[in-house]
Amino acid sequence: MLKKRDKICIVGTGGFAREVFQIIKENLEKLNINPFEVCFFLVKDDEFTNKEVYGVKTLPESEFNEDIYELVLAVGDPVLKKALYEKFPKSVVYPNIISQHALLSDYVSLGFGVIICQGAVITCDIEIGNHAHINLNSTIGHDCNIGDFFTCSPGVNISGNCTILNQVYIGSSAVIKQSVKICNNSIIGMGSVVVKDI
Repeated sequence: MLKKRDKICIVGTGGFAREVFQIIKENLEKLNINPFEVCFFLVKDDEFTNKEVYGVKTLPESEFNEDIYELVLAVGDPVLKKALYEKFPKSVVYPNIISQHALLSDYVSLGFGVIICQGAVITCDIEIGNHAHINLNSTIGHDCNIGDFFTCSPGVNISGNCTILNQVYIGSSAVIKQSVKICNNSIIGMGSVVVKDI
């Protein structure tokens, strides 16, 4: 975060975007950086009203400059997340946003644009793809492979040795049994218990 650019834009002003801002704010303040000077919410031109959200300025998409801003796709829907990624220039920098209140071992490999929220626990020998979102109080067990544009809602528990492919959405409090494989573009409903491959 802010390793390659001077400022950061969060796409949208929805609930998840505002939650992600809280993580970014806490991380920047720990580095003695004022988040209200470097953070912006990025909105569509026809939705731009110049209003602030939590004291953070909004920026119309037409003024986004990939040489100045890093970009955070704080959108839960995997399909929309991928469409947004394809909309912006390939030169855009996507930082990983990791809460100080998440627990990750040293044996976790992350792609880019990954968001890990408060209370998440990610153990060992795990690979997580690009633009994956691990939401509040979710867990991922050992030896899992998680694909690109993945979203898990709050309270998801993924057991060890699971393979989850691209653009998968898992609803709140779902449980995935050990060694299950979930194919591309799957949606797992909230409260589900997944015991077989999908």
